[in-house]
Amino acid sequence: IFGGSSTVIGRDSNTMRGTTGIETTTDPKISDIGELKTLARAAKGSFERNLPEIKAMAEGLDSGRKEKMAQSINKLDQELSNLVSLPDNPDPRSVFGMQQNALDLVGDIKEGSIMSFPYSIPTELSANEKLKGRATAEIKVRTKDEGGKPKTVTVQVVVDGYNAPITAGRFVGLAKNKFYDNIEIQRSDGFIVQTGQ
Repeated sequence: IFGGSSTVIGRDSNTMRGTTGIETTTDPKISDIGELKTLARAAKGSFERNLPEIKAMAEGLDSGRKEKMAQSINKLDQELSNLVSLPDNPDPRSVFGMQQNALDLVGDIKEGSIMSFPYSIPTELSANEKLKGRATAEIKVRTKDEGGKPKTVTVQVVVDGYNAPITAGRFVGLAKNKFYDNIEIQRSDGFIVQTGQ
């Protein structure tokens, strides 16, 4: 991997972009449909058990936000039902889309329930860059394909300022100032991407 550039493309309500176990090759496959359905049933069961608590998060919201949350809850219920009732040989790309939609809806529900930034930042850190919310960063990485031909891959990452406002703010600030442009990636192992020496 040779390096790349990053751009912050806006605030985002996603909790994360999920990994699905579906390889994005020209012929993707799902290795175990039974396990996928079992995981979907577990997610649906957890959703149903926690539904009263999820709905209670909307209390105190204005009517517009409350309606949007109700719509997201209904859509999430439908997406989970779709995953539970998958056919035995589904199209992997449609399954990935369903999983991604479900994750996006979880993020919408979580962010929609927040009335204000959940905590205060300590005074000694108040001068630091902060991100009070979420942003989506688009990272373009130049690499080589299996045949050694150069290609550019675009990765979207959700930067979570609710859980790490200082770190997220610093990352967004550096990206906006082009710090990451043409920086070489030293390590990438599926869990971490590391730059620098």
